[in-house]
Parts: sequence; structure tokens; C-alpha cells
Amino acid sequence: MLNGYHIVALCISRIHDEQNVAFISTLNAMLVENGWRLLCYTTDSDLYSETSTEEGELQVYDLLDFDVIDAAIFFFSTAYTYSVKRSLIDRVLSAGKPAFIIDDEADGCYSVRFDYKNGFAQVVRHVLGHHDIKDIHFLAGFKENPFSEQREQVMYELCEEFNIPFGPDKISYGNFWSEPAKAAVQKLIQENRVPRALICANDSMALAACNLLTSAGYHVPDDVMITGFDGSTSVFYSHPKMTTCICDYRMLAKQVSVELFYLFDGGTPKRITFVNPRMLIQESCGCHSSSSLSSTDYLNEQGNAFQRYHGESRYLEHLSLNLQLCENPLQLCETMNQDIFYDMICVLKKECMNSTLNPLKNYTESTYGDKLYVLYDSEMKYNDYERDIKRECILPRMNELLDEKRPLVFIGLNYLNIPLGYLCFHFREFNRGSLLKVGQIASILNAAIGGFRNMQYQNNLMQKIEDSYRLDAVTGLHTRISFLKQYDKFIRERNPKVITIVMCDLDDLKHINDSYNHTEGDNAIAVIADALHNACHEGLCCRYGGDEMIGVLTKECTPAEIREDILTHIANYNETSNKPYKVSASIGIYQTNDRNWDTMFEEADKIMYAEKQAKKLSRLAKTEA
Repeated sequence: MLNGYHIVALCISRIHDEQNVAFISTLNAMLVENGWRLLCYTTDSDLYSETSTEEGELQVYDLLDFDVIDAAIFFFSTAYTYSVKRSLIDRVLSAGKPAFIIDDEADGCYSVRFDYKNGFAQVVRHVLGHHDIKDIHFLAGFKENPFSEQREQVMYELCEEFNIPFGPDKISYGNFWSEPAKAAVQKLIQENRVPRALICANDSMALAACNLLTSAGYHVPDDVMITGFDGSTSVFYSHPKMTTCICDYRMLAKQVSVELFYLFDGGTPKRITFVNPRMLIQESCGCHSSSSLSSTDYLNEQGNAFQRYHGESRYLEHLSLNLQLCENPLQLCETMNQDIFYDMICVLKKECMNSTLNPLKNYTESTYGDKLYVLYDSEMKYNDYERDIKRECILPRMNELLDEKRPLVFIGLNYLNIPLGYLCFHFREFNRGSLLKVGQIASILNAAIGGFRNMQYQNNLMQKIEDSYRLDAVTGLHTRISFLKQYDKFIRERNPKVITIVMCDLDDLKHINDSYNHTEGDNAIAVIADALHNACHEGLCCRYGGDEMIGVLTKECTPAEIREDILTHIANYNETSNKPYKVSASIGIYQTNDRNWDTMFEEADKIMYAEKQAKKLSRLAKTEA
């Protein structure tokens, strides 16, 4: 349970299909009425082809949390391979939760499915019995397809019952699709074998056959009756309207709800419960249609939906580019703040916000890790909410969303099968137009967020390359090339009255290298660099040569102050370092209002060199003494 509600998880593909919309709308209404709530986990493709891109879509099912889910419903229909189905079902059963499978069967599951055999028999019986037709032909689906073979068996059984000859010569194969169906019917026309009644295994083939026969000069139903099966929306708007048998998915939703509640009330549901399809008698068989739906309105509605979808796709593609070009996560959040993203929450893995991580690698043991980042919530202003949440929270405002009684639709985000996060839609208007946006937006954001991560990572790599060119690895100061490149801009922006150049040269570097090793020599160089940077932190510093550092200041200061800061820093180091050697440096400080670099450098170098020579002479004098 979650927030006091029993939770049903629905695993389904292509949530925008009309039959799925009808199923979910009815199921949610039934659940809400009984105090339950519905979480839907969907993929945009049917996961039937076992392509590499489908692996990323499957990651959404890793959101299934059996600590809060009380039951699972699988609506696979013709989608998903056996291995995918079995893996998901086994996860539910191993968690000790009941599983219901819609219009299919699987070990361990309660099955609620259509009685296709009885439904198809209704259509055939209507043609053979009510219309008393003897000259028939069956347009089947695929050879050796179980659905097609079952309907073919119905044809044999009922033809025998009505004493009508029927055999292989009365069967053509349209593969459940329009183009193969047209080819099969065209062959009947060419062979002058068009029957009085053409009984089709599904509506798609029936509508294709009707259009072809009409184009060939046949009148439906006067010359040839046509019937379909399964009840697609198009049968209400065809001319003539198609007689068929409707597989009403709302009836499946109601029945699975009844079985679910019965189970939780202590009952034991049947392992398989059949729902009878409903016969729809219309004009294509010669009967009168009671349907008053307008084909013009339908076509206008479909045309408007297409134009809207196409327009939104173009807008989203443009937005995708803007998202990829964002310079940082907060700009990405702000750019996401668009009206087209309504009733939606976007949650990413925390690592997606880290530009130092390779976007083509997964850094978490689990799919989504323990830490998540709320990139966008359509109900909140982009800067008005806590963005960091824990994985177990799943969503911000989860309790509030459950109270609103809407189905929550989750779809995964991935880039080249690397998990990015997920989207949750909580549509106020749960219809096909809204649900088309689920896959559409997920596809766009896969590319946008994946591209953003790529750009951030590339920029990070470029910055590292730039830093390796710009900054010295030992001292962290600018390199000579970087320093000289920035010097003119630095002086021009500050426009100082006086410029101070500070030159430090490490004393006795050769002695330290020879006596203690080059690592200690690098350490001594770094100490002098730190001392210079400490004294000139408001200026521009560089490692000018091997053991020579330079700093440029534009603020008001005295050479004595700068020298004292450097020497104090070095002295403090020597007192605490416990090194077998003392670090010291010769210093040259020169102040001028002449901005010519060569002149400044020459004067400071003279001062520094004079100090270095004085130290050498002093050491020689002590040695001779």
C-alpha cells in the first residue's frame, strides 16, 4: 500500500493505442471507486523485435516497487517476447504478489481474456444462418498462426453444421494486414471466384477487401457481403459500415477488476476467465446499422490530431536542440519550463547532472541508483522545489498525485541504452490525444538529455585540455604561453597607474635534485609558486621557466610588503616541513608605469639576478673563511 491506497501496477506497451486507452480508463475508474490506485509502466514500442534499442525501454520496469505494489496486471497482447513476459511475471510472483494477464495465458497468472472462438462463431453463424449464404470464402491471417487457425477451425465446424462445402480452396491468406489482403482478393477477382460472402479474420483485412472490391466495380453488400472481426474504430466510419464482432477492452478491464477485488476479499478467482466479444451488425452484410457516427467528423478529428501531433513534433525537435545547448543543469531546468510539458514530471539519475562522468557509462549498480534529480515538474515553478530526492520516493508529491485519482503513467528515459531517468504523466484528460505525447516526449527528451550530457562531458574534457595547456601541472600557475596571452587583456581591463612585477627564482634547485631527487625539486618549486601566489593572489602569476616564477600586480603596494609576504610564507614552510633541506628564493620586484612587457621583465630580472649573485658571493666568502 501507499498513502493508504492499495496499488495496482499495469505493465503495458503502446499506451496510446485506442484499445489500451479504453482499457486503462475503465480500469482506473473501477479501482478508484474501490479505494485503489493505478500506476502504469509503459514502453513506446511493442518490444517484439528484440532489437538493441528496446533494451533501454525495458528499464522502466525496474521502477516496480513491490514494497508498495499489491498486485500487477500484464497487458501484453501481441507485444513482448516470451523471455520478456516471463521475466516480468516471475519478478511479481517471486515477490509474493498476485499477477493478472490480459488476453493471454501464463503459468502462475490469473488470465482474463476474450473468447475469440465464440466471438468469431457469432459472425460466421450470422452469415450462414441469418442470411442463409452458401457461397463463402474465408480470408485468413497467417498460416500456422494460432488465432488464424482457431478461426479457420470455426469455419470448418460451422460449415459442417450448416451442411455447406468448405475446404482449402475456400481459404486465402491476408496475413492480418491490408496489402496482403488486397493481393489475395485481387487473385479471387482475376480467377472469377469472388464469393457471395467474404468472411475475414480481422477488420483490417475486411476494410481493405471492401475498398478493393468497390474499386473493381462490385457493390457491397449487394454483390458480395463482407464481415470482419475484432471491432477496430474504423468499422464505424467505413462505407458501408462493417459488420464485425467487437472485442471491447472496457469489458476486460471491468472483469479483471472484479477478479482482483474478489481475490483480495478472500476468494479464489478462476485461473482463466473468458469475456465474450459483442456482435456488431452493420451494413456490409446487408443489415441495417444503428450507428449514427459521422465519418466526416471522424476524418476531421483524425486530421486535426495529425496536424497537432506534427506541429508539436516540430516544436519539440527545436526545443531538443535548445536543451542540448544549455550550459548547466539549472539552465536545462529553466529551458524545460514549457507549456507543451503539461501534467508531467521528469526525474533523472543524479549522475546526469555531473559533467565529469562519461555519458556512455552507467555508474550505478541498480538502474536508477539511490539518488535522483527532479528536472521538471509542470505543477511547480522551476526554482520553487527541492530537486534532490531518494530513489524510494519515486516522485515528489506522490501522496498528492494519488489523491487526485488519476492513473500515473511512467516511461523510461535512456540514451544508447544508458538509463537517464523516467517521466511520469498524470493527465487531467486521459485520452488518446494526450497519451500520444508519452512516447513523443520521451523520444525527444532521450535525445535532448543525452545530447546535453554529451555536450557537458565534451566541454569538461576540453576544459581539462585547456587547463593542461593553460596551467602548469607542478605549480598550478599559468604557463608562460598562457600568461603572455592574457597579459595585455589583464592590464587593459584594470588600467593601473603603476604596475608591479615580481620575479622569484628558486635557489639551489640543482643541489636539491642531485641530493634528494627530482620529486623534492618539484616540491621546492611548488613552495615558491605558493609563496608568490599568496603574495600576488589578486594579480596574474605564472611559471615562466624551470624554477622561475613571475607575478604581476596592479593594486597599490610596496616592494617591501610583497617581499615580506613571500619570505614569511617560505619561512613558515621551512619550520614545519621537516625536510632535510631549506627552501629559499631570490626575488626581484620592479614597479613602473611603463606597460612594455620586455622592459619590465628586463628590469625585474636584473634585480632578481643581483640578489642571486649576492647570495653566491656571500656563500663563497663564508666558504673561504
